[in-house]
Amino acid sequence: MRKTIVTAAGPNMAPVLTTFALPLFASFADRHSYRMQVTYVTEDDADRWSATAKSVRWQKLRLIRSALEQSDVVVWFDADVLICRSDTDIVDLLGTTDYQGLVLHSVPSENRINPNTGVWVIRNTEKAFRFLDTAMEIGIPAGRWADQGAVLRALGWVLGNEHYDGARMPDKPTEFMHGTTWLPIGWNQPYLEKYLCRPMDPNPFAVHFMGMSIADRMKYMREVADRYANQRPE
Repeated sequence: MRKTIVTAAGPNMAPVLTTFALPLFASFADRHSYRMQVTYVTEDDADRWSATAKSVRWQKLRLIRSALEQSDVVVWFDADVLICRSDTDIVDLLGTTDYQGLVLHSVPSENRINPNTGVWVIRNTEKAFRFLDTAMEIGIPAGRWADQGAVLRALGWVLGNEHYDGARMPDKPTEFMHGTTWLPIGWNQPYLEKYLCRPMDPNPFAVHFMGMSIADRMKYMREVADRYANQRPE
């Protein structure tokens, strides 16, 4: 099986990726026979809601699709994801008829539940390419999200208000929800010191340091990396 881990970063996120995330992505890749595809984009913006920052995040869809053309399976990890365990290959969580897997994030304070694209496993199937093409055809939505906003729309999600407050799964599964598996929260665990109200896995595979400054990401990723270092197999 041809398997590829894909990730990317702009100038602001590059230190986060190279210092903390990338060595653990490489270790996971080596253990489970993935090749690595790392892209460094030249433009970025520290204001993550700016048009420039959103356009950088939007490139995720293109990078995944391009890698999938040469792979049987692609796994995307955001640059601020820290792999804490590598004893299980994420692709093993896909059922035989599943074309993709994502983690659902629940935000009680906003009455919101939504797939989070920070960790994403996708299999080379006709449906996977149709899904990615549909998301890209939707384009970058207005508001706080880029690729994630398009993914929600492609899935037929109930979007809630303009900030996605009240977003939820549709009452009936849509075409692209069939074949999408919801991975355990431990595959995209929000950093709990920031998101204490959210569901958690006490022994996560991957921790996501989203929605914070670069300095805070560097600080907290270092702490968590040190915490889990002794738990990893040689």
